[in-house]
Amino acid sequence: MATSLRRRHSEGMSPSSMSSSSASSSSSSISSISTQFLPLYSPSLPSPCYSVDPAYDETILDVSPYHRSTRMLPTGVFTKQSGSATVVLLNQHAGVRTPTYGRGALVKGTLMLSPESVGAVSQISVKLQGRLEITTSDAGASTTKMITVGSQIWPPPPAGSSSPVSPRCCPESINFEVAFPEVFQLGDYEHPLPPSYIARFPGFPSLYAKATYDLVISIVKDRRIGFIPRTKTVFVLLEYRPESAPPRGITPTPPEDFLQAIKYMPEEWFQSSCTMRAKPKSEFSCIDCQVFMPAVRIFGFEDTIPVHVQLSGTLPTLRHLVNPTDRHPHSVSSSSSSSLSGRPTTPDEFCPVKIFLTRMVSAEHLGKLTMRVQRLGANGRVRPLPPPADFDCAECERGPTDCPECIESIVVLDYTGEVRCDPKLAQVGGFYIGLLNVKDFLTVELAPPQPRTSPLIGVQHATLAERAVRRVSAAIFVPSSLGNGLGTF
Repeated sequence: MATSLRRRHSEGMSPSSMSSSSASSSSSSISSISTQFLPLYSPSLPSPCYSVDPAYDETILDVSPYHRSTRMLPTGVFTKQSGSATVVLLNQHAGVRTPTYGRGALVKGTLMLSPESVGAVSQISVKLQGRLEITTSDAGASTTKMITVGSQIWPPPPAGSSSPVSPRCCPESINFEVAFPEVFQLGDYEHPLPPSYIARFPGFPSLYAKATYDLVISIVKDRRIGFIPRTKTVFVLLEYRPESAPPRGITPTPPEDFLQAIKYMPEEWFQSSCTMRAKPKSEFSCIDCQVFMPAVRIFGFEDTIPVHVQLSGTLPTLRHLVNPTDRHPHSVSSSSSSSLSGRPTTPDEFCPVKIFLTRMVSAEHLGKLTMRVQRLGANGRVRPLPPPADFDCAECERGPTDCPECIESIVVLDYTGEVRCDPKLAQVGGFYIGLLNVKDFLTVELAPPQPRTSPLIGVQHATLAERAVRRVSAAIFVPSSLGNGLGTF
């Protein structure tokens, strides 16, 4: 079709005009042909309703953390009145007692003055300051200024000049804003700005650490008598809560399929080991302990952390650990049989494995290091996994430690459990700022039922596990029947 058009317009034209005319005719023809066969478009259907909560047949496969720039800021205000001055801070939750800000947040507000007091005001400045106080029984007390940022808000400096101008009268309402820096300088190093934090450890050695932030508004007024101006200072205590998100979520793994998950997804689990030793003159051997936890090792405050513990040792040693009162190998007590049957143990039943979260706080002052440890909640829930161990032996009538068959037999016991953090005991995650170090650990404790008389020595094994504040903005749901067999997202 394009060839016939070129022949029709070639009559009575020059070669140059003929070529340009042919090109334009060809392009217009192709355009008309292409638009003739375009499909018809209609407005797309509205997106389905979305919920962060899974349905009854769905399982959360992974979640993506909220991004700071897309999170909706609160719309409430915080008000503090001090005499003739009133400070109003924006972007706060309704009814808060202390204004709270996140990482690198902007403190925006308004200072309102009474009409009768503005005539004597000569200067107003706003300053954001942060201090770190450490007190130990070994080295005494110290105070470190972390940040001091702010500026003079009245009289404002003119554009292109650093010297302020003197307007006629101070206004009754002045807006201000000052931002939290994300780092601060301590000696030759930069550290992330720590959250608001208070640690009290009475006793000996005593340790007290406190990181606080204040908004300081200074109002300078001229004195009618004398030359020294009088300054009115308004302090507003601020709560600094820098949020951080785990790099990824915890892969859901059913407890009964844990060994299979370790085989097919070893990269999803972090493994550490410890040894439960026996007393020197004891006839028992050592017990090897393998602890498995999610490889991410960074969790949210509301996360439930799965833990798997595997014990391996000789038959007499594990028999004594699980049920030391059982002297006859064929008469297993009800407590021992129930704890190895695969069902959760009751408070009256004994379980040699305990899991809990601990926090270690260490402060350095004048070259002396002081450390204290606290728990971040109650013990986690631990239960044994099937199959139950068989402690029966027909050859050990002379005693479990004298039977060659028992001494050579290696028994493996598997325990699974979950542990959570108590938000009332730990409101901030771990951090390090040189002088103060706060670390969180997942601790596994192996303890015999009678530590004083038992030939086995109890042991506590701690694995570093950081805490982080997680904000969920999106989640991926899969049916439960399919999610159990899926790999890493």
